[in-house]
Amino acid sequence: MEPTAPGNGGSADAGEDGKWEVALADEAGIAIHRTRVVPLSRDTFAPYGEVLEPPTGDPGRDIGTGRFWDGLLPLEESVESAAIIAYHPRAPVIDRLERHPNSGQSFIALSEGRALLFVADAGHAKPGPEHLACYVLSGGSGFRIAPGTWHVSPLPLDGALQFSVLMAPGTLSHGTDWHVLDHPLAIGGVDPRRP
Repeated sequence: MEPTAPGNGGSADAGEDGKWEVALADEAGIAIHRTRVVPLSRDTFAPYGEVLEPPTGDPGRDIGTGRFWDGLLPLEESVESAAIIAYHPRAPVIDRLERHPNSGQSFIALSEGRALLFVADAGHAKPGPEHLACYVLSGGSGFRIAPGTWHVSPLPLDGALQFSVLMAPGTLSHGTDWHVLDHPLAIGGVDPRRP
């Protein structure tokens, strides 16, 4: 299933409330589940982690050269360094999910652009399409995926994106569970013109 824009006979639908949807389809291109694309915010993402949003209110400290807000995004206790991941545009397909049962992962966007982020609750041993939630990330997004939350690498919509990633040492080498789907899911209705 090729990505198509809503209103052009594709599998996405703006719906009565104007919300954007994507369809997850099997290998034959038959839509087996539809999910809303929700803007990333502290409230909408709460079941899966935390969001770093521009602060409001008193910063708590004025350091002379600027105002300093601290503690805006929880970090792993043993973070020793930051990594950079450059996600490149790729086919809109989900073939596996990953989770880190003992550690969260914090992502801070280093480049402008948008991406889709699919996540599923940690309570599912082997999540299926019906368990996936979808968020649209925008340039400057910062978020932390909670320990155990299933997720797919962000899918760029506007070209390559770079994120600084903070996680506990060894998370990828021995702290990751993988769930390979029996059949890859094509993501239909990806409309790069959507805000």
